[in-house]
Amino acid sequence: MPKDDSPRWHPMLATVEPEPGVWVMIDSLQRPYGLVRIVKVEGLTRFRAEHIGTLLGYSTTLRAAVERVHDSELRSMFPGSATAPPVSKEPRMAWVAEIRAKYSAARPGGGA
Repeated sequence: MPKDDSPRWHPMLATVEPEPGVWVMIDSLQRPYGLVRIVKVEGLTRFRAEHIGTLLGYSTTLRAAVERVHDSELRSMFPGSATAPPVSKEPRMAWVAEIRAKYSAARPGGGA
């Protein structure tokens, strides 16, 4: 069977960069669900991965951080997920409103 070299979708395509070094991950309904930021940790450049306000950890690459957030979002949709418990509607909506308010001025078209 021939190798498939066609382009594939990647969670990085679900991000917007409202300001340098900050990537907001958005779902198909244009709602933010994660945040990745460049930070310094003990003098080293890292990417801080956050899902709905919960720190997931730090990655050495943007790609890995974005994948971590996206995986957490997918796992949060399944009941009984021990690694990413579902986020109830109220905290999720509060976090979405906070991110939209913070970054809407920085986005063309105005909304995260």
